[in-house]
Amino acid sequence: MNAPNPVASALPVRRRTFEDKTVRLLAAHAGKIYLFLLALTAVVVTLRERLT
Repeated sequence: MNAPNPVASALPVRRRTFEDKTVRLLAAHAGKIYLFLLALTAVVVTLRERLT
């Protein structure tokens, strides 16, 4: 028989904080974020060179 674990059931459930959600979002979309930043950098450099 599987008896319930008294130690595991005694621990309180912690709500996910804003930081937890942010870290999960960044981990899931890190590649897309870096690609966006690289593209944004290329656009800014191109526009800056045209203005000068």
